[in-house]
This record gives sequence, structure tokens and C-alpha cells, in this order.
Amino acid sequence: MEHMRKGLYKVRLDPQLKEVIDLKKYTSLNHRSDTPCYLFKINGRIVFSDGEKFYTYDDIADSIIPYELMNDQLGSLRGIH
Repeated sequence: MEHMRKGLYKVRLDPQLKEVIDLKKYTSLNHRSDTPCYLFKINGRIVFSDGEKFYTYDDIADSIIPYELMNDQLGSLRGIH
């Protein structure tokens, strides 16, 4: 879930989809709180952008990490969202 000014939220629901059992808030992607967060999907992969770099979710580490392949290949298009 994304809110342009408040950041990103990871929401985990119970099996009946009635209650939130875990809520994690990401206020920034680059440790600067003054940049917006954008969320989109490319080829089935969740991608985040702060206008400077692309990031993706690593489910094994349960964290948002830089999406190096996309950053390397689309260096000139970093401002897209």
C-alpha cells in the first residue's frame, strides 16, 4: 500500500482477511524523509522509486533493497513513476 506523503505500508492480514496481524511502515527509501515514494509493478515484481533510484522487496530478508539491475539499465530514466 502506498501513500504519497506518508510513505509505504506493508500490511499482513489474517487468513480470513478480516484483521491486520502485522503492519510495517516505511517512511523513506533512501533514509531521507523529504522524498516521495512511488509504487508500481513491472513484470510481476513490486518496484518502488524515490525519483532517484529503484528499489524492490526482498521477501527473504523482509526488507526493501536497491534494485541494482534496474538502476544500472535505466540510469537515465530514474525520475519515472
